[in-house]
Amino acid sequence: INDYAFADTSIESIWIPSLFKKISKFAFFKCIKLKFVTFSENSELEFIDELAFASTAIELIVILSHVKVIGELAFFRCGQLKTVLFQENSELKIFDQRAFNFSSIEEIKIPDSVEAISDHVFNGCTRLKVAEISGNSELRLIGDFAFSFSSLTSFFVPQKSWNWEPTFYCLRKWNLWNCHPKTIILWFMITRFLLGSQCGKMQTI
Repeated sequence: INDYAFADTSIESIWIPSLFKKISKFAFFKCIKLKFVTFSENSELEFIDELAFASTAIELIVILSHVKVIGELAFFRCGQLKTVLFQENSELKIFDQRAFNFSSIEEIKIPDSVEAISDHVFNGCTRLKVAEISGNSELRLIGDFAFSFSSLTSFFVPQKSWNWEPTFYCLRKWNLWNCHPKTIILWFMITRFLLGSQCGKMQTI
């Protein structure tokens, strides 16, 4: 689906055939009446590009199993987007910067295949209360302010993730090498990617 293919139109729903591998930049940008996006079975979709669904009225999106990248600002300011689901055997690798910035997601379970949650991905998701990363996760990077200004009350990180190299890379600038690893990670989460969240409500990390 080409750049700006349906941008700023009045479509209310779209069915996307299996042959499309990419939803390009601004494809459905500012389709303010667009609520329903469905895909055919056996979809080959691999990329959701920059601002593809930004400023739409989507309430639910299912990320298909072959999607590898959710691009920068892909669902930016989707104020009615409450539910994001991932098909089984997800191949998703990257949440690019601000992918769900200012959406209304309430809960997110990161697929095991994901390697990077970039800067500001869930920034401004004020209804987001639960984020979960499973024990089998391939995650290696959580970017700056990735969950800032959210309402997280629970953030589950598997124990093996205490040794994320990119996390320590980020911390080199702050000269915290003498801290216990778990203390460093907690400091990192609270002051960098959780900055601005309602940490007073945080019950579980």
